[in-house]
Amino acid sequence: MILVLGGEHSGRLEYAATLKVSAGDIAVVTEADARAFAAERQAALDKDAVLAPVLSAVCARLSAFPVVIATEMGWGIIPLEAEERRKREENGRLNIALASLADSVVFLLAGIPRVIKGDVQASLAEPHRFVLCFRHGAVPSNLLRRYAGAGTDEELHADGVGQAQASKEAYAAEVALYPECIREQLLHPAVVYVSPMKRCLQTAKILFPEAELCIVPDFREMDFGLFEGKTASELLSSPQTAASYQAFVDEGAVQGLESSAPCPAGENSRGESAREFSSRTRAAFWNVIQKQHAVSPSVTVIVAHGGTQMALFSAYSRDKSVSCYAFQTGCALWRFGEVVSDGKNHSRAESD
Repeated sequence: MILVLGGEHSGRLEYAATLKVSAGDIAVVTEADARAFAAERQAALDKDAVLAPVLSAVCARLSAFPVVIATEMGWGIIPLEAEERRKREENGRLNIALASLADSVVFLLAGIPRVIKGDVQASLAEPHRFVLCFRHGAVPSNLLRRYAGAGTDEELHADGVGQAQASKEAYAAEVALYPECIREQLLHPAVVYVSPMKRCLQTAKILFPEAELCIVPDFREMDFGLFEGKTASELLSSPQTAASYQAFVDEGAVQGLESSAPCPAGENSRGESAREFSSRTRAAFWNVIQKQHAVSPSVTVIVAHGGTQMALFSAYSRDKSVSCYAFQTGCALWRFGEVVSDGKNHSRAESD
C-alpha cells in the first residue's frame, strides 16, 4: 500500500493519478474512518491494552487499497475548540497507524512529492497477497469453556449456526467498502481452504455456499491430548493433570506459539505442543499460498480455528511484536491482512 499524505489542495489526488491505479482502488481517508479507528483504540484502552495497527479493522480495510490518500492536519495552528482538537488527534493517530503498515509513504507539499518511506515504484510492482481467515461458529464445548481441539470433532451448536449467518451479513457489508481489485474475490471466492473438522466445514458452507471447499488436513485445531473436553478448573483440580496443565499454561503465557510444553497424550489423541501445532499450520498455509496463486494471486480465503488465526497472523503480519493470542477472534468472526513473508522457514515455529 502507498500512503499519500499532505494538506488540503496539496496535490495528493493529482499525484495519485500519476500512479496509474484504477479510481476504485484508491481510498480517501474520511473523518468517519478516523472516528472508527478512535473507537477501536478506546475499546482497547478500556481493556488496559494498546491497539496495534495490525489488529485494527479500519486499518485492515484501508491498507487493502493499493493507494490511500490521507490529510495531514498537524501543521496548522492548534484550534481553540475541543471538537476540532479531537478531530486532529484522531486524524493523526490513524495516519501514524497507516504509515506503519504502508510499503511507501509520499508527502505532498505545494504539489511536490517527497518519498519519506519505501520505494513507490517497487511498491507498485510488488504483488500483494492477502489472507482472510474465519474462525468457525461456536460448538457446545466453546459454550462450556472446554478444550475443543483436534480430538473433539463437534458439530456447530445452534448458537454457532446463528453466529455464522449473522457474520455472513456483516462481512458482506464490510467487504462492500474494500477495493475493486479484491472485492469479488472476497465476496465470492472460487476456492475456500478449510479445516477438515465438522465445525469448520459447516461454517464454510454457510459463509460461502457456492465455493469449492478444499480440505487442508493440517489446518485442524491443536491436539490437546489429555486436556481435550475438560475445563481449566477440572484440569487444575485433578491429580492426573494438575501439574502438566499448569506447566502447559505457564510456558504458553511466556512463549505463546513458541511453547514446547506438550499436551500429554489422551485416550484417543496423541497431544502436541503449541510449537508443533504452529509449525504444521504455517507449513500447510504456505503450500496453500502456492496453490492459490494459480487461481487468484491476491486473496486466500480460509475457514478454520482460533488457533489457526493466531498461528498465521502472528507469523505473516507486519508487526511481530503483537502477541499471538491477540489475533484470535470471536466465533464466526474473521481476520484479514497482508502476507508479508516469502515463505522461508515456514516449517519452523518462528517466521522470518
